[in-house]
Order: sequence, then structure tokens, then C-alpha cells
Amino acid sequence: MKDLKLKVEKFNAAISRIDRKRAFWQKETKPLLLRVLNEITEGIQLDLLVQVVDDKINHESINLQFKSKPSGISEKKEKLTKAYIKWGGAIAFSQAYNGEVHVLVIYPYVDEIVAQNKYTLLTRIDPDKISEEFIHARVGDFLAEMLNWELVTSGNSMGAIVPEE
Repeated sequence: MKDLKLKVEKFNAAISRIDRKRAFWQKETKPLLLRVLNEITEGIQLDLLVQVVDDKINHESINLQFKSKPSGISEKKEKLTKAYIKWGGAIAFSQAYNGEVHVLVIYPYVDEIVAQNKYTLLTRIDPDKISEEFIHARVGDFLAEMLNWELVTSGNSMGAIVPEE
């Protein structure tokens, strides 16, 4: 019975930690992310927007993403031209079930031309550890990933045409 009581105490402590993390996200982390990410979009010359995904309480996400735009690729079909859209990449600060924040890079893609890659998990962190400096550093990581995506042809449709060496 003693072992059972110890496990119940640990379980209750874990639930309490989750509740504290969720409350901290709502009161502190979410407003901080919104403020800093909006300042970033206003302070740099990139076509970015801040998106709030909050349809599920305690499973929210604050994203900084590139706006979708024409890819510059089009297809001629008889008398019509079909333009392909490049859907912008994003960095997502997303709440996990346990109250942690997962910081993810979501890669851009071009309809029917460049497949959407899986995301990259940059880090998992408690919401009370997120600071303005942390946000700036992760946005820097995100921009480095976006630059790499733009420069590297792996995953690009040319792979189907040009054999790998």
C-alpha cells in the first residue's frame, strides 16, 4: 500500500505541474510570444505573419509563417496557364498535452511540385523558460532552415529528373 500511495502522490504532482504550465502559457507565454513575434514581423523585411491557432484550449499554437504566394512555376495547358502556389514555411510554438511547448519548423511546399516535408522539432521547453532572447534565437534557427530549404534541391521536384550522384 505504501508503494501505491507514493505513486498516487507522484501522479498528483505531475497533474499539478501540467496545470501550472498551462496557466503560465495563458497568462505569460502566449502574450510574450504574440508581442515578440509581432515586433519581429514589423522589424524585418520579410513577408511574414503571426498566426494564432487557439480553437483547442490548452493545445494552442502561436506561429510565425511566411505568407503563401505564387511559386513562379506555371504550367501551360492548351490556352490556359495554371500557376502553382508556394505555401510558406512556419515556426510554431505549440502547446503539448503536458503543458510543454514544442518549437517546430514547418517547411514550405509547392502544390504538386515540391512535396511537403515533415516538420523539424527544434526543442521542447517549459513555458516559463521562454524569454524574448529564446524567441529571437529560435526565429533565427527557423530563418536558417528556410534559407537552407530555398538553396538545397533535395526534396525538390528536380530529383525526379536529375539522377543523384
